[in-house]
Amino acid sequence: MKSYKVSFLIILSVTITSCGLLQIGEKKTAEPEPLTMEDVKKRFPGYTLTEYNAGESLYQVNCGKCHGLYKAGSLTESKWASTIPRMSVKVNKKAGRDLISKAGEQAIFRYLYSQGMKKIE
Repeated sequence: MKSYKVSFLIILSVTITSCGLLQIGEKKTAEPEPLTMEDVKKRFPGYTLTEYNAGESLYQVNCGKCHGLYKAGSLTESKWASTIPRMSVKVNKKAGRDLISKAGEQAIFRYLYSQGMKKIE
């Protein structure tokens, strides 16, 4: 009976470890917290809830058409600043018209900033 218990515990511990449920010595990084509107306004004076909503909508509707939406913290500020204009060209070309203007690019950037993107490294 005792050997069954030992065997069971060995199998259970191997299963848990192989599934990644027990990760010894590995620190998980927390997702960046979304900033408050006041935090974002400090960086972008005049930022409004209307611009936030426009940025969120443009990001979700247009960027989600061709691929999954990336979390704001998945790229640095400088990477987002270069990626958004490049991708808006693709969106506009695919649509055959301007769906995302320069102001729209700015709104998307500021929306992602408010969601806690990584600062320039």
